Amino acid sequence: MSLHALRNVRLARLPSATAASSAAISRRTAAASFSSHATLRQIWADASEKDVQSRLDTAHPAADKLFLIDFSATWCPPCKMLSPILESVVNRKGSEADLLVVDVDKEPGLASMFKVRAMPTVVAVRGGKEVSRFVGAQGDPQVVQFIQDASSK
Repeated sequence: MSLHALRNVRLARLPSATAASSAAISRRTAAASFSSHATLRQIWADASEKDVQSRLDTAHPAADKLFLIDFSATWCPPCKMLSPILESVVNRKGSEADLLVVDVDKEPGLASMFKVRAMPTVVAVRGGKEVSRFVGAQGDPQVVQFIQDASSK
């Protein structure tokens, strides 16, 4: 199943998602680049433990990139608020981060490994090591600042 199709399936499960907001998020997701080119941003929806481990492996060519891991759940209202903000910020020109979205209900071992106690939790990782994190829904300016701060660590 393609990433675009996975994103649509995830959106369809959100009870509060309207057709208009689902379409807008789908357009953003479709517009995102999924190439492995180092300067382009990537978003992995419904990332598995294997996806996360492979991206964070220090031997991986992109290990020095900044990755944001969004630990969320489909039933979590703050997660639903934060998800489109994260995607929007990561898709902007000049963003220095890639995004991996992890459903804690599907990947409880990964959430445990990162000591996730509440959702949403966003963990910034570079070179296989956590550099920063925040818990709870944040606004656009706070997410931009978080990425800038994490990029400088």
